[in-house]
Amino acid sequence: MILSTMTLSELSNELLKDYKEVAARWKAFEPKFVRMRKRRVIFPWLWETTVQTKRKNE
Repeated sequence: MILSTMTLSELSNELLKDYKEVAARWKAFEPKFVRMRKRRVIFPWLWETTVQTKRKNE
């Protein structure tokens, strides 16, 4: 969990630990995202999501 009282080194370690999880989720979701993107006929379109990791970071 990221807190406002963390030092810069603690914060960077926390983000590095979560990066692998988020990157793996994106690689698994990317083919579905490409299909969604190809089906859209009205541009521009917005897509927003929030990922919460197992360590409770968003």
